[in-house]
Amino acid sequence: SFINDVQFIGPPTASFSFGVDGIDDSIVFTQTGDSIIDEPKTLSFWYYTDDGTQVGMLISRTANDFEVYQHTTGNALWTYWGGQTASDKLSIVTSTWTHVTYTIDESTSPSTQHAYQNGILTYSNQFSGTPSYANTDPLTLGVRASSTSYYWDGKLANIQMYNRALSSTDVLHNYNALKSRFGL
Repeated sequence: SFINDVQFIGPPTASFSFGVDGIDDSIVFTQTGDSIIDEPKTLSFWYYTDDGTQVGMLISRTANDFEVYQHTTGNALWTYWGGQTASDKLSIVTSTWTHVTYTIDESTSPSTQHAYQNGILTYSNQFSGTPSYANTDPLTLGVRASSTSYYWDGKLANIQMYNRALSSTDVLHNYNALKSRFGL
C-alpha cells in the first residue's frame, strides 16, 4: 500500500519508478511467506536522489532482517542482511540514476556480501556471522519497516529480489539491459 503522497512516475523518466519525499511517504508490501521476499540472496534496484547528506531507508525489513539505507557517515549506502552488516559501503551518487546490486554468497563461511554499482563489483567482504532472517515485518520502501523513522527522499525503480546470488555476469547484463531507460 502507498502511504501518503508517493509519486508513481512512468516512462520515459524511468521504467516505472516511485518517488518518496523524505517526510512521510512509504510503500509497504504486505506479502510474507515468500522465500524470495523473506530471505533474498540478491537485491537489485535503481535509485535517484538529490540529497547526499540525508539518513533514510531505501528498502527495509528492519535491521534484524535486511535494510539498505543512506547514511551521512561517508555519504554512503549501508546494508544489514539477516542481522549482519558489511564493513564496506557504496558511495552515494546524486542527481543521476544509479544501479545497485547486493548479493549474499553463502557458499563461504562466513557468508560474503558482494556490492555492485552500475554493473561493476565495488566491494566484497565477509560478514561476522551467518545471516539469519526471523522478522515478519513487511517489505517497506522509503522508511524503516514498522516505524516512522528514517524517511528517505528520492526515487526507486526496477526493484528485483532473487532467491540466489547473481553472478557478476548476471549483474552486468541486468545493468546493460536497462541503463538506456535511465539515461545512461
